[in-house]
This record gives sequence, structure tokens and C-alpha cells, in this order.
Amino acid sequence: MNSLVISIVEIDGGGNGSGKIKIPMFKNAEVGVTLSGVKVAEGGCIVEGRAELSQVDLALLNEQQRANLDKAYNIFLQATDAVYNHADKFAETYNTVADILQSVREKTQVTIDKLNKSEPLSKKELKNLSKLASKGIELKKKELSLLKKELGSDSSSYVKSLELWLQRQESGLSCLESMKSSTASSPNGGPSAEEFLLSCDLSGLTEAEPKNTKDSLSSIKNTVLAQVFRNVNLSSGELGAVETQFNSFYEEPENQSIFNFLIQKGAKLKLEKGKIFGEANYNTGKKAIVFPESDPRITIQNLQHELFHAYQDQKYSNLGQYSKPKKGFINIEFEVQFMQYLLFSVAPNGKRRFDPITPIRGSHSEKFDKWVNDITSEYSKYPDLTNPEVLSKYYEFMKYFGEDQPNYKSPIDYNLKPDALNHFLKQLPR
Repeated sequence: MNSLVISIVEIDGGGNGSGKIKIPMFKNAEVGVTLSGVKVAEGGCIVEGRAELSQVDLALLNEQQRANLDKAYNIFLQATDAVYNHADKFAETYNTVADILQSVREKTQVTIDKLNKSEPLSKKELKNLSKLASKGIELKKKELSLLKKELGSDSSSYVKSLELWLQRQESGLSCLESMKSSTASSPNGGPSAEEFLLSCDLSGLTEAEPKNTKDSLSSIKNTVLAQVFRNVNLSSGELGAVETQFNSFYEEPENQSIFNFLIQKGAKLKLEKGKIFGEANYNTGKKAIVFPESDPRITIQNLQHELFHAYQDQKYSNLGQYSKPKKGFINIEFEVQFMQYLLFSVAPNGKRRFDPITPIRGSHSEKFDKWVNDITSEYSKYPDLTNPEVLSKYYEFMKYFGEDQPNYKSPIDYNLKPDALNHFLKQLPR
């Protein structure tokens, strides 16, 4: 939570309009802000005005999570308030907490250099630096308080680092306050360099604040992802890819239905790398989505496929009983691929999104396309798979699926109905 950049969307001559900001604590999620009385200086820094939260355009946040996002946003308002309320007292304009802290580091180093060279320090320099350092420490303390409340023990490593950093900051500030007091009472207008170099340590104020490098999915409790996923051994870069792909995945209402069902059921899934064939698989025993160790391909399609296996795991009493090459394995795999085919094909408004990859790829593909066209009324609605005639054809094409894709071939279990898919489709617009 170290930066706040406001992107102006529209603004009038009076400095009123709208914009967007990104909240780093929520992986740069964008929120809308209403701008009022804004003045922008050369270089793009906002020096006057207000930016107030107007909307949170994030379908992936529930009401409690929106409230938490508001808390995070208010931390940034504290930073901008410091700038807006004291702009006339600062030598520069600071738009973010990070800007304030960076300036403290730079100005402190200049002060130390002057002390080492026995150069005089003005009362104004020390006063401005002390005020700036105090504000930076105040804001980081508020961040620490929020982190302790929201993240708890899962972020203990980062929290401890931040606590130690703040202690060194406060030690440096105490030294700075002592220098400022001495300067004010000194008839010569400056402290003794040797005295302060021996009696106190300013170097704490030159230290960069710690970064929260802990894997975000395991440290931020109240994101949608972390309600279901727990990272096992994905790198931070691979986790970033998961979150990026998940954000795109979650934009579709149909995909939201898959994931929200898992949340409702209290499903807890691991994310890990392991020795597997293919691009990803769902491990029923571990309750894990597993990516290959050598080349984890994290895509929307893979997430959708494996998450629907987790959906099936909630609907069927023991998904493991249908593992390869047991009877019913083909039922499970065909159900997922047919689900994906329907989602890629059908749009209730009558317009197909794009041509999907059919699960039937051999000589029966044309016949399969015609059947799906018929049961979806030309790809305009989702089918009713409880219809006996539709179900009979469903099993027929399942047999062709096994012939076309031998990796998924197993004896068909005709008693295993596509209940997970039926349940899922009932949640969708028909």
C-alpha cells in the first residue's frame, strides 16, 4: 500500500469531474473517484482539490469486501489530505505516501551529508523534514493497524518487518526533533555536527519501507480468490498469473456462478505445481488444482475446466471413485468439456461470443454441432439435459468423445447423470 495514482477520466474548467485510482492492496483493483476543485501543477501533481470514492466497479467483491476496500481507500485519503491541507507548508507537492517517504529519505541523506561536512542546517530545513517524517510515520502506522486487523497472523512476517522499520523511523525522528530544538535555541542558528553524529542516529529515516512479498493469495484474507484458494508452491509470478487470469475469468456471470457455488459450499482448494500430464488437473484427494512443474500454463480455460471439476466434487458424493480408468471417468470429463462448449457457444441474447472448440472432433463433429444447435435453439439458450431424448443423445456423443480422445476413454456409467451440469445450467439465464 505504497502508491496512489489518480487517472483523470474527465474534468471541467473548475477542476470538477471523475477519475480512477488503483488500490495496490487489492492487486491494483480500479475504483472510481469524484474530483472536485482539482488543480494540477506542472508534471501532473495534484496540488489542490478532493478525490472522493464514488464507485467500486468490481463484481468480484461482496458487501463486506467492499467495506474493507473502503477502509483501504481511506488510508490513501489520509495521505492526500496531508498534501491538500499542508501544500503551502511543503517545499514540494506529494501525491502519495510513497512520495512522502521517498522525500524523507532523500532529505535525511542531505542532512547527514551536511553534518558530516560540518555545514550549517537551517531551522526551516529541519522543521520541514520533521513535519514530513512525522506525517509519513503516522500514515504507515495507520496502515500497520489496518493490516493487523484485516490480515492477522497470515501476514506476521511483513507486519513484524513494518513494526521494526517504524521503530527505526521513530528513533530517527526523535533525533531530528532534538536537532530542531537545539537549532531553535542556538544563537548561531545551527547545531554542532559532532554532537548530533555522536548522540543520535538519523539513518533510520533513510531506510526504505519493507515490501509485503508474502504470496498475496495466502496473505490477503478477504479477496474472493482467497476464500477458496490456498497457495502451496506457486511462485509470486505464477500467483500473479493466476490472479490476472482469474480476473478475466470472473468477468463472465457464468464463471461467477461456478466460483460462487464453491464459496457457498465452503470449498477450500490448493494451488500447486506437481508432476502431471497435460496443462492442469484437479486432484480429488488433495482438493488441489495442479499445474505442471516445468511449464505451468495458467489460462482462463484451464481455470474454468479445473474449477468445474471442483464443482462436480461438491455435487457427487465421491468424485475420486470416477478417476481414470474407472467406470464413469469419461462421464466426468465429457460433462466438463460439454459445459465449456456450451459457455463458449451460447449467448442468451442470440449472439455467439466466438467459435468454440468442440469436444467431438472426428467424423461425428458435424452431427454433434447440429444436435447442439437444435437443443439450444440456434445457440440462443442453454439446454435442458433432464429431457430423456436429450440425455440419450448426450450419452451417444459421450461414446464418440471417447473414440475421438482416447486419453479420456473409460466405460460409460449410464447411471451417472450430468447432475452437476444440470444444476449449474439452472443458475444461468435460459
